[in-house]
Amino acid sequence: MYVAPRPRAEDDPLFPLRVGALCAAMFAAIQVLDTQMPALTLALPAAFVLGLRGAFNIGKIIGLGIAAPILTLVLSWIFAVTREIPWLMILTTFVLLLGGIHLARQRGNNLGFIIAIITVLLSVMSLQNRAFLHVIRDELITDSIAAAIIVTLLYLVLPPKTKIIHDDRPQTATQSLFAGSVLRAGVATAYCFWLYLVLPPQDLIIALTALFPLVFPGRSAMINEAKDRLHGTVIGLALVMPALVIFATVPSFAVMAIVVALVGVGFGWGVMHGRMPPMVYQFATTTMLATTVTAMASDIAMQALISRFALTLTGAAGAVLAVMLIEETFPRFFKREPTLEPTPA
Repeated sequence: MYVAPRPRAEDDPLFPLRVGALCAAMFAAIQVLDTQMPALTLALPAAFVLGLRGAFNIGKIIGLGIAAPILTLVLSWIFAVTREIPWLMILTTFVLLLGGIHLARQRGNNLGFIIAIITVLLSVMSLQNRAFLHVIRDELITDSIAAAIIVTLLYLVLPPKTKIIHDDRPQTATQSLFAGSVLRAGVATAYCFWLYLVLPPQDLIIALTALFPLVFPGRSAMINEAKDRLHGTVIGLALVMPALVIFATVPSFAVMAIVVALVGVGFGWGVMHGRMPPMVYQFATTTMLATTVTAMASDIAMQALISRFALTLTGAAGAVLAVMLIEETFPRFFKREPTLEPTPA
């Protein structure tokens, strides 16, 4: 799995401004697109642009604006066909997660991770009913295309200084590759059905946190990812309450767009210069955005905050602990991955 290094100020001095502008633009897109899942509209594009480094990469934009919608169409059709047969749907979910996770762990390919994310979203929604499946399908397609257009415009208006396209160097698994992928796919499949039981459909995006650590090779990388995600969640939640106070005082969508833009600039600066790992600030950004719009649409804002933290802790920690426990119980099948050095800043 690829972890983006810390961006260099000399290569991309406008990085924080671009992050803030994206947050404001996607926040405004919620109104324009009349989205039914605003957390999805905000969080996924923010995570995408926060992971970009170097000069504008048209290949990644094509992946976001074309490949992701096509994958969504294909996978949504598969789930629409299999949802009426429970055992077949469970098997389909497992196979798709296995393919995505294995691809991500074997080659560090983001395509595998995208397949896994879309599979989780579509599988849980298809368990609700066919209408929910169509909603998440349309949301993913619309949001992907809108994000690709907005990100392209932002790179034209606020371009990086460097002209060099960043060369991603992902970390890949080398030990017990297929067995490890099968284990992680099984844990992720069980997690999907747990989400169906405990989580309202509109809050689904906030529970993807458990999926991120599972695609990382080795236990140390998986644990570090879970720790960074937990730290980022706490920081993001700490800023949600002040944002909601502002919204309660001045209930204006435009004011909130400015607030999230300022938060985006601040976290973007943290990614570049902060004391903590850059991934912590990236997670904090998506947490703040998704939880803010979720709480704004909720009758009880505090309940949304508590739900966010509980799901993050239970999902990320529970998935990692389940994988580690099974690997320790059956060491014959799961060899330890050598400790991997973090991506240099």
